[in-house]
Amino acid sequence: MQVDVSEDKVAYSSLRNRGAAQLAAFCRPATPLLACQPGSLEHWLTERYCFYTRHRGRIYRGEIHHGPWPLQNAEAEFGKNTMATAAGIALPGCAPLLDFSRRNEVLIWPLTQLP
Repeated sequence: MQVDVSEDKVAYSSLRNRGAAQLAAFCRPATPLLACQPGSLEHWLTERYCFYTRHRGRIYRGEIHHGPWPLQNAEAEFGKNTMATAAGIALPGCAPLLDFSRRNEVLIWPLTQLP
């Protein structure tokens, strides 16, 4: 995946599985910073303090810490997006929910293997 960051947008491009899955898109902020209130969807989606990942068949949990995300509503344009269909996933016909954050410092503790 290639990511190009400029002052007003972030452009993404990716090519996987010898061209079977492609992405060419960019997103940019569309509003000033939001004040995410507890109980809002944005607050619920971004107030996560752990993540899970799989590596070589094993599941791991990572603990993280961060301050509130400086979110803005966002808009995106897709020139090409076959990532989901290449994985057998049908995307809904509705517009996506998009938020944008320029940066947030995050602390990550060592991963713990789960049983």
